[in-house]
Amino acid sequence: MTLPKDFSDRLSPMLVKELRQGLRTRTFTSAFLLLQAVLVFTMVVASAAGQASEVLDGFFWFFLGLALAFIMPLRGINALSREQKENTLELVSVTQLSAYRIVSGKWAALFSQSLLLTIAVLPYVVLRYFFGGVNLLQDLVGLGFLLLISSTFTAFAVGISAFRSILLRGLLFFAIGFLVFTGFQIIFTAVQFGGVIPSTLVSGSSIILPSLIFVFVVGVFFTFYFIAMGASRIAAVSENYSTTKRLLSLVALILTLLLPLIGINEELCLGFAIVILTPVLIDALTEKAAVSRIVLRNFVNSRFLPARAAYFLAPGWHTGIFYFLIAAAIFFIASVTFLFPATTHEENFYWALITYFSALAFPMLLIHLSRRPTDSAFKTFIIIQMVCSCLTAIIAMPTAILGTDTFLWALFFLPHTSFVLLMESAGAAPLIGSFQAVIIIGTVIVSALRARPLYNQMSSIMSELKTNSQSPTDNDSAQSDSPSDMQHSPT
Repeated sequence: MTLPKDFSDRLSPMLVKELRQGLRTRTFTSAFLLLQAVLVFTMVVASAAGQASEVLDGFFWFFLGLALAFIMPLRGINALSREQKENTLELVSVTQLSAYRIVSGKWAALFSQSLLLTIAVLPYVVLRYFFGGVNLLQDLVGLGFLLLISSTFTAFAVGISAFRSILLRGLLFFAIGFLVFTGFQIIFTAVQFGGVIPSTLVSGSSIILPSLIFVFVVGVFFTFYFIAMGASRIAAVSENYSTTKRLLSLVALILTLLLPLIGINEELCLGFAIVILTPVLIDALTEKAAVSRIVLRNFVNSRFLPARAAYFLAPGWHTGIFYFLIAAAIFFIASVTFLFPATTHEENFYWALITYFSALAFPMLLIHLSRRPTDSAFKTFIIIQMVCSCLTAIIAMPTAILGTDTFLWALFFLPHTSFVLLMESAGAAPLIGSFQAVIIIGTVIVSALRARPLYNQMSSIMSELKTNSQSPTDNDSAQSDSPSDMQHSPT
C-alpha cells in the first residue's frame, strides 16, 4: 500500500493552502521543538526521581496548555485581516468557495496543527503513567479538554480576525477568550475536578458523564459559532449565516436552562447561559444592516419558518434588536420561574438580570442616538463598554475607601455602576432596576425607529415575493447579480 504524496483533491483548497504555509512557519516549528524539549526534560527528571511529582505534573500541563490554548490559537488572529490587507479576499471570493468555507478552512488548518502537537504528546502521557503517580485515563481526558479549548479559541481568533483593528482583536481574544476558558473551568470544578484534569472521573458519580458531554457540546457550539461569525463579517449580503447562528444559539440557551433536570447545579447553568448569550447578543446587535432579496425569498419559501421570522432571524442589527428581546425574555422567564423562583432567591437577583441586559443594550442606545454609521458598530460597542467599565472602576474606589455609596449615585444611569449599587444599596434595587429596564425599552424604541426604512423595505420585498407570478428561478436570475447582493459587508 503506497501512501499519498500530496493532499487529496477532496479537501478544501483553503485548508490545503493554509496547511502548507502553516507547517513551514517559524511559530509552529519553534512551538513544536520547544514543547518536545520541555517534555523530554520532564521525563528525564521524572526518571531520575523514580516518579512524576506534583511539581513536574504542573510543569507538564502548564507548557502543554500554553502551546495548545494560547500560542496555536493566537496564530489565527490575523488570518482574515491579512487577506483583506493584501486584497486577496476578493480574488478568493470569485471562486466557488463560500465565506464559510474560507473561514472554516483557515480554522481547520490551524486546528490540525494543534492536533499534530497533541499526537506528538501522547507518548509522554503514557511514559508518565509508567513512572507512577498519575492516572492515565485522567490525563487523556485532560488532554482532550485542552484540545477542545484549542479548537474553541482557534475558531474565536479566526472569527475576530475579520476586524481590521489589531488592538480590538487583541482585547477581544484575551477578554472573551478568558470568559470562555473560565466557563469550561467552572464545570470541571463544580463536579469536583481537580484543576484542568478530572480527579474523580471513575468515582461513579452520575453527574460526571453528563457534565463531560455538556462541555463537549458547548465547545463544539462555540467553535461553529465563531467560524460563522467570521464568515458573516466577510460574506456577500446574499449569504445568510445569521439565521443558523441565532437558531442554534436559542436551542443551546434553552437546553442549558433545562440542565438542572439532570442534576446539574442551577448557578452553574445560569453562568453557562450567560457565557453563551453574551457573545451571541453582541454579535446580533452589531451586525451590518442590509436587506437582501435572496435572503428574504428563502424565508418566504421556507417550509419550516414563517416569513415574519425574517424580522428577528435575518442578518443585521435591525433584526438583531428583536432577537435580543426574544432571547432576553426566554432567559429571564426561565430564571424567575424555573431556575430561581422568588421563594428561593433574593429580589435583587432579578434586578441584576435586568441590569445585565441593560449593559448589553446601553451602547446601542448611544450609537443610534448619535446617528453615527452602524457599519463600525461592533468597534464602537466595545469602546463604550470599556469606557463604562473604567468609569465604574474609578468611581468605586472612593466608595471602597470611605464606605459610602454617594459617589456611585453620580453614575447610577450606567448599567455597570448599577451592578455595584445593587450590592451596596439593597433597598434601592427596585429604583435602580426600573431605570435599567427603561434603558432597555428606550434602546428597542430608538433602534426600531432608526430601522423603519429597513423594515418597510423588507415588508415591500416579501409582499412582492408572495404575490409575484414569476417563478423563484426567474426571480433569482433577475436579482442575483444586483450590486447590493454581491458586495461584501465591511467590518
